[in-house]
Amino acid sequence: MTDWSVFDIMIPTGQYIRRYCMKKLAKFILNHQKSIVFFVVVVTLIMAFLSSKIEINPSMKGLLPQDDPYVKVFNEASDNFKGADSIIAVVQGNEKDIKNYIDNIVNKLKKLDGIDSIIDKQPVDFMLNNSYNLANKKDIKFLNYYLGSKSLNDVINSFNVMFGEGDFKVKFSKNEKKQMKAMIDNMNLFFNDIYDPSNADKDIYKKVIIGDKYFISEDNTTGMFFIRPKSYDDINKMNSLVNSIEKVVKDNTKNYNVEAGITGTYVIQRDEMVVSQKDMTRATIVSLLLIVVIFIFGFKALRYTILSIIPLIIGIIWTIGITYILIGSLNIITVMMGVILLGLGIDYSIHIISLYMELKNKKMENDEIIYQIFEKTIPGIISGAVTTAIGFGMFVFSSFDTFKQFGIILFLGIIFTLIITILLMPSMLLKFGKKYKKIKKFHIKRNFLKFKYIYFAIAILVVGVSIFNIKNIKFESNMMKIEAKGLETVRLNKILIDKFDLSSDNTIFISDNLDEARELYKKLENLDTVSLIDSVVDYIPKDQKEKINMIDPISNYSEFDYDLFKKQISQLKFNINLASVALRFMKENELSDKLKELNNNNLFKNINTINVDKLKRAQEFLINGIQSIQIDKGIIKEDNLPEFIHDSYISNSGKILTTVYPSDDIWDMNFQKKYRKDLDNLNNEKYSGTALIFLKVMDIAAKEGFKVLIFTIIGIMAILLIDLKNIKYAIYAILPMILSLITLVGIMGIFGIKFDVINIIAIPLIIGIGVDDGIHLIHRFKKEKNILRALFSTGRAIILTTLTTVSAFGSFMLSDYRGFIGFGFLLSLGIILCYVYTIFILGGLLSLEKKE
Repeated sequence: MTDWSVFDIMIPTGQYIRRYCMKKLAKFILNHQKSIVFFVVVVTLIMAFLSSKIEINPSMKGLLPQDDPYVKVFNEASDNFKGADSIIAVVQGNEKDIKNYIDNIVNKLKKLDGIDSIIDKQPVDFMLNNSYNLANKKDIKFLNYYLGSKSLNDVINSFNVMFGEGDFKVKFSKNEKKQMKAMIDNMNLFFNDIYDPSNADKDIYKKVIIGDKYFISEDNTTGMFFIRPKSYDDINKMNSLVNSIEKVVKDNTKNYNVEAGITGTYVIQRDEMVVSQKDMTRATIVSLLLIVVIFIFGFKALRYTILSIIPLIIGIIWTIGITYILIGSLNIITVMMGVILLGLGIDYSIHIISLYMELKNKKMENDEIIYQIFEKTIPGIISGAVTTAIGFGMFVFSSFDTFKQFGIILFLGIIFTLIITILLMPSMLLKFGKKYKKIKKFHIKRNFLKFKYIYFAIAILVVGVSIFNIKNIKFESNMMKIEAKGLETVRLNKILIDKFDLSSDNTIFISDNLDEARELYKKLENLDTVSLIDSVVDYIPKDQKEKINMIDPISNYSEFDYDLFKKQISQLKFNINLASVALRFMKENELSDKLKELNNNNLFKNINTINVDKLKRAQEFLINGIQSIQIDKGIIKEDNLPEFIHDSYISNSGKILTTVYPSDDIWDMNFQKKYRKDLDNLNNEKYSGTALIFLKVMDIAAKEGFKVLIFTIIGIMAILLIDLKNIKYAIYAILPMILSLITLVGIMGIFGIKFDVINIIAIPLIIGIGVDDGIHLIHRFKKEKNILRALFSTGRAIILTTLTTVSAFGSFMLSDYRGFIGFGFLLSLGIILCYVYTIFILGGLLSLEKKE
């Protein structure tokens, strides 16, 4: 037989000391009621004043230390460049309406305070005038023929040079593929405009060289432009700016027959804050209403609800006041403190009121009732509260400052609420609890524990099945699945990915000089996880002198020759087919198919029947346009860039900003792993981004969370050993919580419920809360020496505390934010399981004890 009673020698002395202390405390409170109330009121007024001065720092950066590399880079970018993060406006409609809308809306947006810059078009004039500087060397010969054209024959000849002498047997970078697709689309438009110049795009001669100046999707149904707001540490200011931008963008859509909206990290952040605030408000109101209903049904009087809420409100005020002194502010995690205390702190009042009503029914005198409360209930309340407080207090051992603050605040909140409840509740009950309705005794069938071995067998079976299914647990890989349904910003982000292969959540890099930025660019353009690189490197190529020396405009045909034109078109079709075959040989099937489709344009199909006058009109507007291009033969340098380009990429100290847009959804965990691995492999530490900061917070939370869980369980076990002074009872007290966690995770595995970054927070809360019922039952059992009497006495309180806790946290299931729904469900189910295991398993185990 195992000796469970190694600490039992301490019990008589410990029980005597505890009983003596409780009696003295009860006497002190009875004799100094007015002084205690005066003290609490004065301290509350002081704490209320301090609470009014506390600030909420809701920025994601505030969750990481200021010396974190991500935070340092982000702050440096915010201080030195125009907007470290972007909002993307997405516009849908037909191409003409989209472009008209963008032209007009950008002017209105520029009038808003808080916007640093807007990138709605490519710098066309600059790019045209520097065509040779910005071109690839392999394209210089095409430019010489194209820009030297004096007739339509010259123009077609330049394309024959491109396709006949172009190198299509090399590997294309991702960026080069995108450029080639755009070029093929523009060439198709170009040839169709030659066929019918009456509807020709006046800028088509430019598009062949630099592409469309607008950011338009391949199917011409979607446009986008970039808005760079000023960086604000105050999330409320940023949200206000996002609201202003969204209003301007949306208010003008009907006038242009388009649909438009905005997306990006700032917009998602705004939406999450709005939704979570609504959800928090709804959850608080619903939980309070449910608690009122539970109190009325449990105690048959509304006054007890009011009495129980008073210590809770005072406890929260004290906690916020002390937080201001110790920390100075709340962040987006610690601001949840009030809701958590609402779910936990009210339990203390329930246990006191429950015993008060029970003893009142026995016609006991008021003073004796208070002494009995302090002897029978207060020790269990203190033990449960201290255990829960220690559970949260273990967060201070985390190296993550946010967890430390979370632990300190909740530890103090629970202790303050406990102290205020003990000090005020007896006095309030004596003052306002004289009138009461007699309530029925808590009923429990005396023979229900006769089936304890059946309960044990069922528990063993359930836990066994749960353990077997734990292996099926998965973590949600798509962060967007925990967002509220129907968020426009999520829908628009998907449109960006579908139409542009681009996600709105960018990453910023800071390079010390241009050479470093060029080296970074070279590495980035070979990554499949990168869609768009926005860098000054695009405007300051390395080999400009060599390319400028190659400038030699060529014209072979000064007059238009129709017969020659037909031969040239025939040769061009042949060259296009050869290039298509070469691309297919290089396994560039998409490019090959797109190029082959070029032969289906109207000009090629109708070359033998086309009206020559149409061709001459096409020649006139094309040649006039081409000859209007003024080629700049100077070298592009940092100091002679146009101001709007220079200021977007280069700081006053000469540092270079590069902005990278991922090719897929960064919130999809599978893509996220690959993207972050690619960034790590760059061997470049100077990068950051709002999304990356958030992901790092989640990484640290997961890593530190596991460590905190271990500390929490150890801390709770230590407190239970000190409190119960018996290893067996300590194990008994923690057993329902352990069995509940195993069952909960098993249920998740069976039904395919996934963990995510929000609902996983329920686990440490269950650990902190789940031992309370067991502690109260064991304390009452040790006092009554009989499990049935213990259940008769404390059963009502345990049920009511379970119901109020489930009401507080279960109300999250009414949220729009799906992460809160999962959090509320798991926490509610975990608390219910703790109750069931406490009554049936712990009750059964205690019934095996010798009756005294």
